[in-house]
Amino acid sequence: MKKVAYIHIIAFVLYLFFFACKPQSPTAPDFPPHEELSMDFTYFTPPPDTLANYARAYQRVSAWKNILSDSLDIYNKFMAVIAPKKAIYQDKDTWLIKGTYLDEDKKYELNFFEIVRSDSVETKLFISRDSSYNNLLLFEGYFFPELASGYRQINKPDTGNTVQKNIKIEWHFFPNEKKEVKYTNEYLNSSLNGDYFLFKNTDESVFINIFEKSSDNYIYIEYNESSLEGRILDFAFFGDSVWHCWNAQKTDIDCSE
Repeated sequence: MKKVAYIHIIAFVLYLFFFACKPQSPTAPDFPPHEELSMDFTYFTPPPDTLANYARAYQRVSAWKNILSDSLDIYNKFMAVIAPKKAIYQDKDTWLIKGTYLDEDKKYELNFFEIVRSDSVETKLFISRDSSYNNLLLFEGYFFPELASGYRQINKPDTGNTVQKNIKIEWHFFPNEKKEVKYTNEYLNSSLNGDYFLFKNTDESVFINIFEKSSDNYIYIEYNESSLEGRILDFAFFGDSVWHCWNAQKTDIDCSE
């Protein structure tokens, strides 16, 4: 009986040793934000007076709305395909998510990589499409999960199987759905190269800073999401460094005091 008991004890100890020493399955890193990187443009409706203060803000924001819609459209579609899928561990702290995106007669094969670094997660998205692209690096960047911040470079297909930089996105998210996102135009074949659009919101207000590199001009726009009142400072357009304001109906009001 003692011999049987010893055998059971030894077997139990070996069982504990085996499972205690068995390497734990690595845990996939967080998935980076993508929908949150797009801006809400619903405040900017066509102006009642095309010569009013609000009209200038509408024009400048609408120009960036078009730029971002073009750049972020395919990005958001690809990320929407990748986001719900399971990441598969490769090796060397690298994870892979594979997906397929269909666009009419076009079929895109997506390979999204997350590489865990000491304090951040590096990301890369490669696309392949028939004979047009083969593992083309369309998106790359990194993010800091604990700091809720990061960077994303969106590229644009160039001639052959190469890309050209298009839009750089830098973000930082805060509690209560507050965020700061900066979009910089890096497309070399554009007069807008070097321009940027910075969006930041607080409890009730939204702040927009637009830089136009060709004229070295800064445009500052602010509006209140509750009262709907707003203002703009644009030296190149107004010829002064004072705020030009509008009310809830988006018509001019005096805010010189």
